[in-house]
Amino acid sequence: MRFISEQRFNDEDLVWGAITEADLIIDPELFKHAYHKIVDADGVVYTGIIKEDGRVDDGYTTWDSLDTYERFDQPAKVIADKNSGRHRETLYWNRDTNQFFVEYSHKNVCEVCIWSVPAEDIADWFITLGEQEVIALPETDHLVISLPRKLQQDIAKVAYAERISERDWIARRLGECVSDERSPASLAKQEDYGVDKTRVAEILARILSKTADRENGENRQTFGETETQATTASQPEAV
Repeated sequence: MRFISEQRFNDEDLVWGAITEADLIIDPELFKHAYHKIVDADGVVYTGIIKEDGRVDDGYTTWDSLDTYERFDQPAKVIADKNSGRHRETLYWNRDTNQFFVEYSHKNVCEVCIWSVPAEDIADWFITLGEQEVIALPETDHLVISLPRKLQQDIAKVAYAERISERDWIARRLGECVSDERSPASLAKQEDYGVDKTRVAEILARILSKTADRENGENRQTFGETETQATTASQPEAV
């Protein structure tokens, strides 16, 4: 990455542009993990902005600091996904350094934010689960949900009366719901609506590909050259 300061970006009325095939051929390392580019009046190309408050913007992701941007390139692995339907938070953990990061995205906004989280705050990330949120644990293929207190109490009473654990009671009842006549009917109705199976397959393939990339470390940004490290025609740019 090659950074430009936010002040220069604004003062010179610069804009984000699309990366072309020619860019990838001319300087493949610079654009290896970039989404967009910025070109100044002298033709110098940048792939990120260092904001006045210290955040880093690569045109797609905003990082809370340059330090986080650098450290996220380490082999951090997805350990949990928290989804509320409208927004999603993905929790990463670098086991080697015991560092945690959270990636935030909104369903209706094409912007991703990533920030560093102290290890002592991770418990709060889990226990503050809201009733509209679901946490998925990729390594165990489990889902974590938060039920209303009244429903929890009712489940506990019934499970106790049936001499079964609350967990097993919930799993059994959900299994019954999926297999009763209403669920097959809903699936049949979906077929009647003419669901585009090809489109669904494409979406699933994209999701699986993204998950695989993350686990292999290929979907993370790579911290390349800073303005003081640039050895190309550009001079130190963050001024």
